[in-house]
Amino acid sequence: MFVIERLGDLLGTALADAQVHERHRRRAHELDAANNEMARTVAALQHREGVLEEFARLSTTGTELDVATSLSRLTGSAVVLRDRFGHETTRITVAGRYQPVLERTSLEEVIGGRPELGTIELEVPPDKDRGDASFALRYAGVALGLLRAKAAAMNELENRLSRDLLDDLLGGLPAAVAVDRASAQGHDLGVPHDLIVCAWSSERGHGGHDRDVDHLRMAMARQGLPCLVVWNRGLVVALAHRGVDMGRLFNDLSRAYGDTNGVIAKGEPANSPEQIPRAYEQAQRALRARQQSHSPYGFIAYADLGVDRLLALDGNAEEVERLIRDWLGDLLIYDRRHGTELVPTLAAYLDHGGKYADTATTLTIHRNTLRYRISRITEISGHDLNDVETQLNLHLATRAWRLRRASVGEPPRNAVR
Repeated sequence: MFVIERLGDLLGTALADAQVHERHRRRAHELDAANNEMARTVAALQHREGVLEEFARLSTTGTELDVATSLSRLTGSAVVLRDRFGHETTRITVAGRYQPVLERTSLEEVIGGRPELGTIELEVPPDKDRGDASFALRYAGVALGLLRAKAAAMNELENRLSRDLLDDLLGGLPAAVAVDRASAQGHDLGVPHDLIVCAWSSERGHGGHDRDVDHLRMAMARQGLPCLVVWNRGLVVALAHRGVDMGRLFNDLSRAYGDTNGVIAKGEPANSPEQIPRAYEQAQRALRARQQSHSPYGFIAYADLGVDRLLALDGNAEEVERLIRDWLGDLLIYDRRHGTELVPTLAAYLDHGGKYADTATTLTIHRNTLRYRISRITEISGHDLNDVETQLNLHLATRAWRLRRASVGEPPRNAVR
C-alpha cells in the first residue's frame, strides 16, 4: 500500500505537470497564431495603405493608362476600361498568365459612381484574394472618376473658350487681339484658314447642337487639321488650317449622321483674321445656293459658284429684287393668290434645261401635269420659253428668287434624295 500510495502521488504530480505543460503549449500555439494573424492583418493594412497612396497619387499626376497598369500590377489581374457606351477603350493583360474563362472571376465597378464616365472591369484569377482585388478596384474606380471628371471639365472649358473665340472672329475681331487670344489657346492664326459651314436636315431628329458640333469636330480631327468649331445662327461652323478635303469631310459626316441629307460649304481662304467674316458670309451664300439647287445635298465651295455669286451679294439686292419683279412678278402674285407652285415649277424646268422627264421626276408630278403648268406659266407671264434670251433672264430671276427666299441652314425643300 505504501508503494501504491507513493506511485499514486507521483502519478498525480506527473499528471498535474502534464496539464500545466499542455496549457502552456496551447497558450504558446494560440499566441503564435495571434501573432501570425496580426502580422497578416498588418501586411494587409500596409498593402491597402499602399493601394490608397498609389491611386491617390495617380488621381492627380497620372493618366488612365497609369491607373489601369497599377491596378493590374497590384492585383495580378487583367484590367478592362470601357466608356459610357460599353466600348472597350483600354485593356491591360498579365504577361505569362493564362486561365480558362470558366476559372476567372470578373469584378466590375462604375467609374466614380457615375455611369456616364464608364466602367472598369477586373478579371481575377482563382489564386488571388477577391477582397484585396475588390478594394483595389474600388479605389481605382475613384481615381479614374477624378481623372475623367477633370478631363471632361478641362475639355468643356477649352471648348467654351474656343467657341467664344470663334464667335468673336466671325463678328470681326481686331487682328492683334485675335492672334493673342488664339495663341493663348494653342491655335495659330498666322496661317491661311478655311471657313466651313455645315447644315444637316433637321428631319432626322438627331442629338441636337452639341452632337452636331461633336460630329464636325471629330471629322476635322481625322484630317489632322487644327480647328475651332462652334454652333452659330443655325449652322455648325469650323475654322481650320487651310487644306480641308471637302469630299472626305462630307463622307465622314454622312457616316456619323447615318445619311447624306446635308450640305457643307467653304468660303474663300482667309489669309488674316480680318478676312474671316468675309469667308463666313461667302460660305453661307454657297450653302444657300446649294440647298436651293436641283441637287441640294453634298459639298460646295464659294469659288465654284457662278452667277450665284453676283445674285447673292447684298450690294446687288435692289437690282436683284427688280429682276425678280420684272420677270416673275405676275407668276408670284398668281401663286400667292391661288396657292399654286408655278414659280418653283419654272425654276425646276429651267434647271433641267427644259427636259420634261427630269423636271417631272424632280417635282414628283406627272408629265401631263408639268405640261399644263408650263402652258399656264406662258399664258400668265406672257414670256416665250423657247426664246434663248428669255430663258436666260427667267433662269437668273428664278435662281435669285430661291437665293433670296432661303434661310441659311434651312433644310432644302422639294429635294430628290
